[in-house]
Amino acid sequence: MRWIIGGFLSLHLIVKPCVLADGEEENEGVQLPPGQCGLYLAPSSLPFAGLGIYSGTVVPEENMLNDYIGGTYPGFENEKNPTPLWTDIAIAIADDYKALPYRGQQKHPSWLGYVWPRKKGAMSHIWENDAYPEPNPALRDVDPGLQKADGLWFFIDDYTHLEHQEYTPRLRMNAFVPGIASLANHHHELANLDRAYDVSTTDYAKQDAPWDAGAGSFTPHHSMQYVTTQDVESGMELFIDYGKDFDRHIIKRNEQLRVMQGKKKHTIKGFADKIGRDWDILDDKMKNECPRELATEKAKRDRLAVGYGDPDAVRERDRVDRSTMIAEELLLNYAYGHPDSSMLLVPNAPMANFINHGGKEEANVQIRWPEPLSKTGRLFEWAYTRSKEDIYDDGFESTNHNAWLKDHPIDVMEKSGRLAFEYVALRDIKDGEEIMIDYGDLWDDAWYKYQRRHPYARAGYFRHSIGVPEGFYPDNWLNVSDKYEIAELKDLENNPLEPGVALPMTYAHNGKAVSPKYGYVIGLPKGLSDRFLEYSERIGVIELYRKLLTEQVGFQLESDQFTTYKPGTLTNTSTSEDMEMEFFAQKYKATQYKFDMHFVAAWNEAARKSVIDGLGDVGFDLALQGLGERFGYDRMTCFHASWMGMTHCDQAKMHSDIYATNDKSWNIIFPLITVEGTDAELNVMAEDMNVIIGVHYLKDVAYAMGDFGYHQTRPSRWAKDDLKESETAPIRVVFGAYCSQID
Repeated sequence: MRWIIGGFLSLHLIVKPCVLADGEEENEGVQLPPGQCGLYLAPSSLPFAGLGIYSGTVVPEENMLNDYIGGTYPGFENEKNPTPLWTDIAIAIADDYKALPYRGQQKHPSWLGYVWPRKKGAMSHIWENDAYPEPNPALRDVDPGLQKADGLWFFIDDYTHLEHQEYTPRLRMNAFVPGIASLANHHHELANLDRAYDVSTTDYAKQDAPWDAGAGSFTPHHSMQYVTTQDVESGMELFIDYGKDFDRHIIKRNEQLRVMQGKKKHTIKGFADKIGRDWDILDDKMKNECPRELATEKAKRDRLAVGYGDPDAVRERDRVDRSTMIAEELLLNYAYGHPDSSMLLVPNAPMANFINHGGKEEANVQIRWPEPLSKTGRLFEWAYTRSKEDIYDDGFESTNHNAWLKDHPIDVMEKSGRLAFEYVALRDIKDGEEIMIDYGDLWDDAWYKYQRRHPYARAGYFRHSIGVPEGFYPDNWLNVSDKYEIAELKDLENNPLEPGVALPMTYAHNGKAVSPKYGYVIGLPKGLSDRFLEYSERIGVIELYRKLLTEQVGFQLESDQFTTYKPGTLTNTSTSEDMEMEFFAQKYKATQYKFDMHFVAAWNEAARKSVIDGLGDVGFDLALQGLGERFGYDRMTCFHASWMGMTHCDQAKMHSDIYATNDKSWNIIFPLITVEGTDAELNVMAEDMNVIIGVHYLKDVAYAMGDFGYHQTRPSRWAKDDLKESETAPIRVVFGAYCSQID
């Protein structure tokens, strides 16, 4: 199961928040009357930041923001409610292991961009053992989000009462925090908000496990409030300082986006850079009032793809055992979902996560998608469909309303924070009446069965997503895989490529190229893999592998050691010429990467000539011809070639063999010996440098990786330690050739 996080207040589309009433002084705070908007969602005044959150009133420096914008709730009266009527919650994310190399196919799932880590990079493991190095920012199209942030902290052992003298929370937690902490953008210098750490509390509502069924089913972390660090004017965008490392990352990212945009700089309009206030003034019809759509449209949602319940304690050869799940995240209880879809929708608007279950009888609101051409619809159409380098233009033509409903769930889950749904009233709602929603029959049934069990018979805390109305999830979101797969490889066994045809690897779910620059499959002549295997057997290379990979006497290499052999002497099929050929063998970084990969390649001239002739004899020239026709090459040649063989892989390095050759060089690989029934053998990194796709080797198909074509040997589920004493690990062998256009 994966999720999407998001959710927003019913806010104006245009970057024009409410204006001050006549006679108000900007240096005095203005607490809002009932019915007036306190926060507005609109395109950020910062470049490339997407949506931002704006204040609808004046808040002086060193004052609680929540005190001033609390008037967004009906019935607000200072005399009756001396404390803010709304604050945010924090939902702990218990498991660090949500992303590669431990889980899933992404280094930075989009939903983790909204989770504040307990320490920088707590949920990002790409640097561990150098398995997933960070590529140059110029090559990466995905942000690590809050995984580089340390601007806010949240604590498991937060205050449990308002009398917290002589006590300081110390146990930090990963936390999804809807509201201000999710919606306010980062700016190191213009930050005007910080978290008020001394007012948050934990409240377990007197629910004690195991006796009370509700224990552990809701977050106890409440009263997340924010204090102004400078005067906030009406119409000013709200910023939080996410920390120095995050700031450095944003600077590098924006430099690259400006190059993509074709501009040297982006002019920021509005208070953010102290430029005039003309853009703040709303026309008369919009002054001091919330958008007039439906009275209960308080929360617009934007979602984010999340996977729930990941194992933390169970490990297998330095990797979490992905087949084991010891629990489910609490966040699941705040997510909306469908039983036939892998995607969950999680609100990140203030207040939205407080809406309780009313069942069919008491529910007074329901969720819906934004109406065509509504303010919300246009705002999120831009947010969802824009490219990162796009600048908001209020005059854009609306042509793709609720675009996410047409997309595959995989594509939707990559865009957390960029889609929305609304809450609408099912009937007239009285002043002071609690807002409630129907969680659905499946939730009802699950809760009924759970709470009726004997306290000691309950398996963990209650976990269940909130149901969505019938028809809310489109058909294309249902009964589809959330796994990234390559379309060509699913079809090639039944519909093989014609020899010499080179096609870009494309995603099975949307038909888009994994990388139009460097990831290709090439059809080889039928039987080429087997014919080259026969050649490799004849000259003794395969027998050499059998001895190397079983570490027979005289063939035991240390990590990174290499030596030369005459493999022709190991078989009775070799000719006298074969016996004179020398090949070197290297056991490559076995200690560092925990696999037994051995490279074997020609050492003397006789061996080099034999390999080149062998490739020509089996028809490998057609692979070069296919690339040449695809890219306009006319003088392709191979300058190095080698066999690669192994029995197991617990970890390998994501790497690129070819850099900056102006798309004129390729690493072309085809299989000779594969192992049936195992996982994919090769990992390919998509062009966004974030998604990893497993590739099954197919005979008579070559796999071509060009400039910056990041790939790795895929970790296998089995290793030598898994075998019985009488068993020998099966070997797998591929052949690779480095080829280039010679100008």
